[in-house]
Amino acid sequence: MINSQIKQDLQKLYPGKAILENKNANGKVTEILCEIEPTTKHPEYSLAIAVIDSNTPHYHKITTETYEVTKGTLTLFIDGVEHILQKGDTITIKPKQMHYATGNEAWIKVYSKPGWSSDDHILITETNIGAGGLVKNIEGEFLIVLQEGNVWSLPKGRQKPNETLIETAFRKVYEETGLDKTNLILKKYLGKYYRIQFDSPNTLKEINIYLFETTLQKVSPQHDDVLKVEWVSTKELIKRLTFPKDKLFIQNLNLQ
Repeated sequence: MINSQIKQDLQKLYPGKAILENKNANGKVTEILCEIEPTTKHPEYSLAIAVIDSNTPHYHKITTETYEVTKGTLTLFIDGVEHILQKGDTITIKPKQMHYATGNEAWIKVYSKPGWSSDDHILITETNIGAGGLVKNIEGEFLIVLQEGNVWSLPKGRQKPNETLIETAFRKVYEETGLDKTNLILKKYLGKYYRIQFDSPNTLKEINIYLFETTLQKVSPQHDDVLKVEWVSTKELIKRLTFPKDKLFIQNLNLQ
């Protein structure tokens, strides 16, 4: 990124406006921001121009952002989904959606509501990768587990070192339901999604889910932190799941 030229261009276009630099871990400038309408003037919204080579994965607790590309091409990742934006394209990023971008000096108009603040800009400093199972019986019902803290979830958990994601999924289903490999048929990989770890705001969870089928009805959790395991319908599954990202993932599967 040619910092001096970009700053000169921004100063000509927006005289008197504050210009800020964001650097990566190596001290290289990867993003330059020009505050056109700062939050200090009106907390309900802010407007900035961002010139992006790359930025760090982050999310906002309450702010909704709208990006509009004014020059170049931006590759934006929202909750792991890639969006390629050209000049004139716009996209909205909702609160708690993890996002980051690469752009090769792409120019972006960023509208934030309420206005951007450092307290609401949460950097992702750690990513935990895990896997689990959506387990279906011959009645078309699905397993859901109740964990400590009154949390309803699919059987899933963090990947161990040297463990494949499929091995993690089999292990967590066994630990939380008592169903092992001899009782489960692996049908397919359903996909992955992301959410912020509820007890660690700087930690992102990548959750990979596999579809399993079983002919057994009896379940018996092997871990004390699992308080209850139940077979439920698709509708009840979506209703009971505690975390919105878990619900959304299941809804998008369009289960019959």
